[in-house]
Order: sequence, then structure tokens, then C-alpha cells
Amino acid sequence: MRQLKKWMLAAILICGISVFTACSSNDDNSSPVPQPDLNLAEKIVGKWMVAELNGEACPTNLKTVVTFDSPTKAYGSLSDFYSKSWNDEVEADVKIDGNKMLITAKEDDHTTHVLDVTVSSITDKDMVLSSNWSVLVDGKEVHHEAYEEERWERVKNDYESAFYGLWEGKVTRDLGDETNDELHRWECMAAGTYAFYDKVGDKWVEAPHYLADYFVDGTLLCTRWQDTKDSEELREWWEIESIKDDVVKATALRVREDGSTYTASFQMTRVQPEIIDYSDKVNWLAFPEITKDVDAIYIYSTSYVESSFDDGASNYVPIDNPEMIMFANGEYETNATLFEESCNVFAPYYRQAGMRYANEIAKKTGNIDAALAGLSYTDIKASLDYYFENCNNGRPFIIAGHSQGSAMVRYVLKNYFSEHLDYYQRMVAAYPIGFAITKDDLEAYPHLKFATGESDTGVIISYNTEGPKNVEENARNVAVLPGAISINPLNWKLDETYASASENKGSLVQNKETGAREFVDLGVDAQINLARGVIVTKTTAPVTDGKEFFGPASFHENDYSFFYKNLQENVAKRIAAYKNNN
Repeated sequence: MRQLKKWMLAAILICGISVFTACSSNDDNSSPVPQPDLNLAEKIVGKWMVAELNGEACPTNLKTVVTFDSPTKAYGSLSDFYSKSWNDEVEADVKIDGNKMLITAKEDDHTTHVLDVTVSSITDKDMVLSSNWSVLVDGKEVHHEAYEEERWERVKNDYESAFYGLWEGKVTRDLGDETNDELHRWECMAAGTYAFYDKVGDKWVEAPHYLADYFVDGTLLCTRWQDTKDSEELREWWEIESIKDDVVKATALRVREDGSTYTASFQMTRVQPEIIDYSDKVNWLAFPEITKDVDAIYIYSTSYVESSFDDGASNYVPIDNPEMIMFANGEYETNATLFEESCNVFAPYYRQAGMRYANEIAKKTGNIDAALAGLSYTDIKASLDYYFENCNNGRPFIIAGHSQGSAMVRYVLKNYFSEHLDYYQRMVAAYPIGFAITKDDLEAYPHLKFATGESDTGVIISYNTEGPKNVEENARNVAVLPGAISINPLNWKLDETYASASENKGSLVQNKETGAREFVDLGVDAQINLARGVIVTKTTAPVTDGKEFFGPASFHENDYSFFYKNLQENVAKRIAAYKNNN
């Protein structure tokens, strides 16, 4: 999902940078002027940011990033005070005729911006144009600006996801030529808010703010803050030069009251989190005696749920949080135990994202990668490093998870194993069940292969289990992504071949009276819905709670337990096939 961050459509437009504006008028008596063929419709797609206005460098606070998704649709991140709003998404319709573009965007029910653009040249690097911009309120023009020449630069870096996390720094040149040597900290959340910290003695203390928002689009960083509800709202703009080796470098061209300009610079260093000591077995949910010749690594799902919605709750949970420990251990019994028959099962505790934060990120970005990329991945990476360097001893292994744990497995497959292909060659299979693997994942990471049957190895086995109502309503499910792929855990096919409940060898339930685990027939059948990329079952078993996260007819909690015996048998088959081939 595109992160079209906050801001008002009008701001930028005031500078003429707006890509959303304009009224064009043509003299009926004038002869049409032949237009150069710039192949604009093809070349315009991508991100652009204004660099110069009428031959002068554009001040940073007048900049915007405009993203052309197609020759007919554009989106813009705006950052000024003209309209005083802070829009999550500014969308514009685009019409291209030769070297001309008419770009129209509605700010609200009354206000429309129109930009009439004539492009004189466009390359892979930049675009030169002239523009007329109008603001219409209830059809009446209330503002008009024209620029004889603008130069926009193509934005080739997008630093949005790299900006999340805790940073420490100081303004090295700002407010004219003054220097501010004071250190501060900023914790930038993927939801578009941040916390600001001052150092008091030897402690960092969060400064109270009524408002503290930011966005990064491409290379443009915009922030706004307000100390109290009645205080003045302040805004600041920076252009990120680089984020490299955990250091952010940014500059801003600013204008003094006398009209002269100066360049402010800013640098922050990422504050590294405390590394969990995975040599201490207390930091493992499961750390087995080695009795098998194959290992399994299991990453549990979101277990920091209810308390993550409390006022002031942190985005990530400490690994000694009682709620997380209780639910993670319960999940181990229903899911990870199926691997114990064939594998030595390792399961690290990790500082996972809470349900509230993960859901916020999913709504904003379309998946939860941004919630995984920071503290959670730091822990999982450290646990994998310890495991492979001290515990694995060259054995083949399986990696598995559920829900957020499977999203982490997906993240590990794409990132950790692309850096450790020597380990990856010993992977029997990956079971990221309960979070989608997509066609785009496989295209972007050629070392990843999806399973095609019941015994191929070095492959990914994944699916999400839903009832018919989720499919009929195309319900939102945070675990289902566009382009999702599923394999049927009853017949191990990738097509829509139906598998009846008679092919299910046993679903796992807990006896409510004794607490013992039992295997029963719940009437769980399975059929892939290719359009949605999920497994559909018509069982009458109770659906998963939390329809706001998973839809009205999800069996998310039962992704493993419904097919427990079939999965257990499949693990053994893939291990046998791996041994036969190696």
C-alpha cells in the first residue's frame, strides 16, 4: 500500500510545485501548435520532486514528492500551511496530450486544484516544464499562479521504511548560522508518529507533545509538532541525502526574513537496541536436547495482544512479558509440537510487535514488514546467528511459524538467508503458515521456491484458512496479501482441486475438561480459492475471534490444528526426500 503521507494538497501548490492543479484555457481562434513527441505517458511513471522554480533552487519547505502510478493517476505528499490539513492521501487524475498534462485533484467537497503543465523535456534524470496552477472553490477560481520554468528531478531513493526506529542526533547548522550542539532522540514509528526525547541527567525523558507526526516520501522528510492543544503548530522540512551504515544525513535550503538563503544540515545515528543473549536458555521458549538428525526453528505468532491496546503500551513487548510468554507457550503446544516427532525444535523468545502496532502498520503499508524490520528482526537475527554458529552443527533444518511468526519467517527467507546461502542450502522446507507468501515475493527473491507437491524440498509451504464468507465479502484479513499463493494441506495441490474432510487425518483440539490434547474429526475439508490465494473450508467449527483483523469467517487460529496430522506426516515425508537426495 502506498504511503502517501500527510499533508495538504494546497501547500505545495502555492509554490507552483503542485502537481495537482490548473485550469487551462484555449483560444478558439488560435491554430493548434504542433507538440513534440516526448513519449510522456511512458516516461512520467515514477516519483518526482521539484528542484528549481524559474531558475532558482526551490526551498525545501516548498517541495513535494509526486508519484505517477500510471499516465492517468498521481499521488502527492504535501507539506505547507495553505490548507492547514494533514491528508493521508492526495490523489490526482492526470490527462496527457502530447507534451501537455492536465492534473486535477479534489482537496475536499468544495476545493479543487488544477495544474496545467507543458513539458519541454524529460529524461531519466529530470523534467523541465512550465505550469499554470489554479485553486477553485465551488467552481470559482480563488488563486492562480504561473511558472515559466520548473525543473523536477526523478526520485530514485525511497527512505521511508529505513527511517523507522530510534535515532540520536543534533542540528549541526540551523536557524541562520547558529549552532545547536544539544543531543536529542527521536523514535519514529511506522504509523507516522514520533516520540521526542531530551536527556535529563543520565536518562532520556520523553517530552510531552499534543502532536508529533512525520512522513518520509522518497527523499523528502516532513515533520509537524505541537506542545499543547492551544500552542502553535510547527513544521519542518528536510531532504534526506543518505541513510547508510545507520546514519541519516539530511539538508534543507531555507530562506531568512531578509530573503537570503542558507543550508541547514542534520545528522542522526541509529540507537542500537540491547542485544538479547541467546546463549542463555532462559531466552528460549524451546531449547531441546539433540536426539534427531534434523532441527526445526519455530517462530510464534502475535502473543502480545490485549495489553498492547492499553494506554501508553509500547509497540514492542519485552521478552519477559507474562502475557506473551503464556500465549506463546500455548501456541507451541497446538502448533510446534507437530515438528517434535521428526525434529529437535528450537523456539526463541523475541521482542515482537503488539497486535495494535502490527495492525496499524498493516493498515498503513499493506503488510507488517515495517513492524518486523526493527527490534523484532534484531532479536530473530541474533537467535539465528547463535543457533547456526553454536547449535546446528551442519544438520538440515526446517523453519516454521504462524501469523506474525510466519511474517517473520517470510522476512528471514528474503533477508537473512539471502546473506547466508550456505545455511539456506540445508533447509528441508519452510512452513510460514498463516501469513501470505506472494508471487511478487518469489519474483523479487529468485532463491525462494514455492512447493509444488507433497515431498519437494528447499521449498515454502504456506496457506491461510478461511470460511466462504470471507471470500464472498472479500474481507480484510491482515494475513492475506494481494497475489497470495496457497498449497492445499490435504491433497498438496496448487489448483482448486477439492479435498474432502475424509482426507483429513486428524484435527487437534484441547479437551475442555481434562486439558488434554485430542485428535478429532471436525469436518475440515479444503479447497484453494485462487483469486484470493487462500484455503476455504466449510467446517462448522467456531471461527477465529477478531473479525476486525481477520474478517468474519477466518480460521486463522486453526491454520495448524485443523490439519495437524497431515502436516506432521508431510514434515516426515519432506525430511525423507531430503535425505534421499543429499
